[in-house]
Amino acid sequence: MWLAIFADALDMSEAAVSHHLRILWMNGLVRHRRNGKPRDQKIHRTRITQFSVSLQECVRN
Repeated sequence: MWLAIFADALDMSEAAVSHHLRILWMNGLVRHRRNGKPRDQKIHRTRITQFSVSLQECVRN
């Protein structure tokens, strides 16, 4: 259900949203756990913040 909500909000297919979430997960920016059948996915706020700071530093240089 939440995947459909994201897909609608981003005007993307559910498959595309799922693909991007997998890339974020593979890079440690999203974490998930099995909570019954669907995965419960959460944004890893600390890593997102670290990534954002690193990206800003790269842009400045």
